[in-house]
Amino acid sequence: LVLNQANVPASVIGEAQKKAGLIYAGAGIDVVWMEPGSGGRAVSGQVRLIISVTAIAPNEKPAVLGYASRSEHTGGSISFAFFSRVTEFARVHRADLSQVLAYVIAHEIGHLLLSHDSHSRSGIMRAVWKRADIAPAKRDLMRFSDEQAESIREMLTVATAK
Repeated sequence: LVLNQANVPASVIGEAQKKAGLIYAGAGIDVVWMEPGSGGRAVSGQVRLIISVTAIAPNEKPAVLGYASRSEHTGGSISFAFFSRVTEFARVHRADLSQVLAYVIAHEIGHLLLSHDSHSRSGIMRAVWKRADIAPAKRDLMRFSDEQAESIREMLTVATAK
């Protein structure tokens, strides 16, 4: 469920959802995006997660593009993409806005699905991205590692079996 609290154009949100879905598909995970107000309930075999695209970002850590609210004990179900920072990052790095937003959405949801300290040295879960990471020629590298993909699939298998 993507909550568009920053009034991002629907076309940008739609493209970002499609691109984030492809990142998860590459990890063997099907993503179904729900519309706000559709009830947003997960049915059997699904896990409900929320990404809130917000206009305002916290003052601390100005380089952070998003945040996931996760409990070590119970996991979490909400994450945030700071749209003003996503926009600035895309502008500075001359990157496609919907692609950068897709990366942030996939990354922050990844925090909800992986262990507490889930940053990696490369790929979608890298803590800080550089221009080279998001270059179109490197797009295939912005994915989950095989180990991360397996961990996510295992977590989802357990969560959907309840």
